Formats: sequence, structure tokens, C-alpha cells
Amino acid sequence: MNILNKVALIAFGLGGIWAYSRPSTSLPASINYSRTLAIVMAATAVLGAVPQTNTLFGYWPLYGNNVAASAVFAVLGAYFGWALSSKARPERKLPGGDQYARGGAR
Repeated sequence: MNILNKVALIAFGLGGIWAYSRPSTSLPASINYSRTLAIVMAATAVLGAVPQTNTLFGYWPLYGNNVAASAVFAVLGAYFGWALSSKARPERKLPGGDQYARGGAR
């Protein structure tokens, strides 16, 4: 691992914390975060699997165990971003405020 790997992992971690901590829109923000994570990590896994791009032009080592880790993160992000989010109840806006309630009768 080099500094780019560590910065990217820290950025994704902070992004996940930020998506979770949104008080009124944490569910949509978490879904968008999961989908972004899935797309970026899938691209990283594919780039790492191709011999011509497995070092990202000499700047970022993506080969070896990084390919497997990126693939696992991509699958988890896809699961939480698309498969599991389709089962989540939609949020609705409460009358007279900016707060949201999850599901329930309309």
C-alpha cells in the first residue's frame, strides 16, 4: 500500500460516516454512498485485474490482494445500494417541517 491507497480508504471511511450522520436524510445518503462505493470499487478491481493498468500508471498499486478486497467492497456496496435498498421503506416528509419520518401510514 502507498499513500494513495491510504488516502482513498480514509476518504471512503469519512464519506460513510458523513452519509450515516446526516440527521434528516441518512437513508438516501447511505444508499447513494453504497452505490458510489460499488461503482468505484468495481472499477478499481477491474483495473487491478488488467496487467496494463494494475499499477494505475505507476501511481497506485492495485494488484494482488487489493483486487480481491476491492471486489468484496464492490459486492457489499452493490448489495446495500441496490438489493437491500429496494426493501427499505420510503421516507416521507412530515407536514410543517424539514424532518423526515420513515415509512408508516400516509
